[in-house]
Order: sequence, then structure tokens, then C-alpha cells
Amino acid sequence: MFNKKRQIGIAIALILVAIDVLTKNLVLQANPPLNISPVEVIPNFFNLTLAFNRGVSFSMFANFSHEQLPYVLAGVAGLASIIFIFMMKKDITKLALIGFSLMLGGALGNMIDRFRFGAVVDFLHIYYEKWHFPSFNMADTFISVGVAFILLDAIVEFRLERKEKREKTNNEN
Repeated sequence: MFNKKRQIGIAIALILVAIDVLTKNLVLQANPPLNISPVEVIPNFFNLTLAFNRGVSFSMFANFSHEQLPYVLAGVAGLASIIFIFMMKKDITKLALIGFSLMLGGALGNMIDRFRFGAVVDFLHIYYEKWHFPSFNMADTFISVGVAFILLDAIVEFRLERKEKREKTNNEN
């Protein structure tokens, strides 16, 4: 059940969870608290600002008023994590393995927050003048980069299959 690639993928994911939890704990221990006194990292572009997100990635559904929502979302993350683990098959490409590992680590990191706080700890804030991107965290970043890797892998695999079909057709003629 746990082939070598799956073991590597899970190990990568656990390292990412540790990074996510560590960065969130550092933010939570900041003095003065970052929700009261944000830290400007790059003027007019990037701040560290503490926020608790009760919604999903990038604050979607944050205003949804259901008491059980954090636990429902944690359950969804748990189910997604199981799916990501099973996607790590023996024949998986390195790019896809890294993509699923990133998504698994991010899902688990945010799931831990939902159980600990009933919300996800966000602290990365990108903005320019009046435009503000929703606050996010390392787990959100891992998930987003993981999705990009999976999409890139799908494009590469599609192009390889198309090339093989073309070569096969050319060899038959």
C-alpha cells in the first residue's frame, strides 16, 4: 500500500506541515500581536498581518454563519488528503508527486488549524494602494503551487501522448 513514491510524498507533506505550523506559531507569538500592529515587509506591497479565516482558501466563505463549518471544512480537507495519498501511485511522475505532496501538506496544515482554532491562521498580506489580495498562509501557498504542478504535469503528459501518437502515425505511413 505504501510504495516508495508514496512514502516520499508523505514525508515531503509532513515536512511542509511542520513548516506551516512553525510559521503560524511564530506569527501567533509575535509581540505586539500582528493583528494590532502589522509588520510592513515591503512598503506598499507586502505585510505580515494576523487574521483568522473561518472560510476556505483566500477567505472564501469566511462570512458563512454556520457553527459547524470549520469542522465540515476540516473533514473535506481530510478526505482530500486521503485522495492525494492514493494518487501517489508507483507510476506517478516526479512533478505530479511533488504537486500532490504540496497539496497534501497544505490541506493537513490548514486542517490542524481548524481543529486548534476553529479557523485558519492567515498572515501573508499582499496589496498595492487600494487593492488587497486576501490574506493567506504557507499552507495556501503549498496548495496553490501544488495545483500548478499538477496542471503542468497534465500539460506535459498530454503533449508527450500527442507526440507519441504522431510518431506512431508517421511510422505506420
